[in-house]
Amino acid sequence: MKRAVVSMWGMLGLFGCGGNVEPAIDGSVADAQGPGSARDGAAGVLPDHVRVTAHAVNLVNPEAAVQVEAFLAGGSDDGLAVAGRAFYEVFGDDYDFLYLVSENDVGPDAAAGRYRPVHHPAEPYLGLPSAFADPSFGSAGRLQGAIALNRNSVGNGPTLHETLHRWSVFLDGSFGFGVDRERNWGAHWGVSSVHGQHGGFDAATLACEGGGTLAACPVGAGGFARFTVAPFNPNQQGGDGVPYAPMELYLMGLLPIEEVPSPILVLRDALPVDFGDPFVMEASGVREITTAEIVALHGARPPLPAEARALRAAFVLVTRVPAPDAMLAVVEHWSAIFGGDEDSSFLLSFADGTGGRATMDTRAPTPR
Repeated sequence: MKRAVVSMWGMLGLFGCGGNVEPAIDGSVADAQGPGSARDGAAGVLPDHVRVTAHAVNLVNPEAAVQVEAFLAGGSDDGLAVAGRAFYEVFGDDYDFLYLVSENDVGPDAAAGRYRPVHHPAEPYLGLPSAFADPSFGSAGRLQGAIALNRNSVGNGPTLHETLHRWSVFLDGSFGFGVDRERNWGAHWGVSSVHGQHGGFDAATLACEGGGTLAACPVGAGGFARFTVAPFNPNQQGGDGVPYAPMELYLMGLLPIEEVPSPILVLRDALPVDFGDPFVMEASGVREITTAEIVALHGARPPLPAEARALRAAFVLVTRVPAPDAMLAVVEHWSAIFGGDEDSSFLLSFADGTGGRATMDTRAPTPR
C-alpha cells in the first residue's frame, strides 16, 4: 500500500498497495515462557533469537529483517520467504496468515503494507483459475499469504486491506475495475461504487454536475461529462477503521451474492479534475455492472464453510537485534486488537471488519 502516488490522486496523499501478483514459480511485554503464558499448554524451549509475547513474536534474523524492508520498498517477492522459513523452523504449520512487521519505518516512498500469496486452490469464481503453491516459506500448504507491514509511529497499518488481497480484486478486466484514464490501480476497485477496503466511491453521492440523470449527463468538449461524488480513494478507504464492503465479503465467501448491492457503477475513462468536497470527475459515462454479470462470467462463489471462517495468524516483528520492550509492545497491541482480544476506539478487529462472519486468532504461537 503506497503512501504517496505520483499522479493527480497524489494530491490526496493516497497510499496504495504494492500489489499482489503471484510470483513466477512452479506498554509492557511478558515472555510466553513465563508461568501460564503459553497459548496451547506448556511452551517448548525457544531458541535465543526468538521471543514470544501474548500476541506477538520477535524473530531476530538480520537477513530476514533486511528482506522484509526491501519487500516493502518494492523489492523481490522472494524476500519474505526468508522470514517464513525462519518462523517455521521454530513454530508449527498452524497459520493461515503471517504478518511480518518491519524493524524500521522504511520511509515515505515504501509501502505501508504489501501482500504475498503463498497457497490457494483454483478459484475461478474469484478470477483465479489455477491453483498456486509456494513451498519456499516452509508451510506444507496451510499458509495462505504473508503480509509485510511497515512499522510506524502510529502503531497500526492496513491490516484489513492487505488481508483482503487473498481474495480481491482478480475479477475480469472487462469490468473495468481498478482502471481510470490516468493509471491502472491494480487489484483495487478504482472509480467504482464498491466503496470498500480496496477503494471506490459511495454510489449514493454520485450525481451529474449539471443536474439531470447520470445516464443523460451533458457531454462537453472531448466527449466527457462531469460528475460530482463525495471524496474517495480508488485504492483504499480508511485503513483498519472501515469494515469490508458487501462485494468484498462476497469474494471472501462470507456473504451471499443476493445481499450485494447491484448494479455496481463504474465511471468510464474517469479523471479527477477538482479535489474539493465533492470531487468533480470527468468521465465518458457510467457503466452499470450487475452482480448477475459477474456470476455469469466467473461462476458463483461458494460460501466459506464454518470451519474455514476461524482463521489463525501470527504477528512477527522481524529485527536485526532483539527488539526493545517498547517496540515489541506496539506489535503486541496491534495484534491483540486485530484478533479481537483488545478493544480500540478507532480500529476494527478482523471479526468486526467482517461483521462477525469470520475470526482471526492472533494469540501467540508456541514452539514445536
